Amino acid sequence: MGNYESTVVVFFLIAAGNLLLALFNLFPGYPLDGGRVLRALLWRRSGDIKDATRKAGICGILIGGMLSSFRCLHSDLPKLASGPTLLHGVSGRFWSGSSCLIPR
Repeated sequence: MGNYESTVVVFFLIAAGNLLLALFNLFPGYPLDGGRVLRALLWRRSGDIKDATRKAGICGILIGGMLSSFRCLHSDLPKLASGPTLLHGVSGRFWSGSSCLIPR
């Protein structure tokens, strides 16, 4: 049989990327899957879906703020795959996705 080292490396990189994406999706910020799990747990505990959604939205805003502050504190990171810019976009997604859930 032939040498399949490069194929193994490609599959390993794809698997590692999928694992990182799955872990990121478990953050308890509301637009992500972890935020939906958090909302379901809060709903089960309190019985009020609106309150659970509001609390999960607040959690999403806090995570977005933490990602944004991490980006500001580490703006000197190497720009591999637009790292700081990507963090800014992700934190903006948390902010916009969660802030519409909180009544003003």
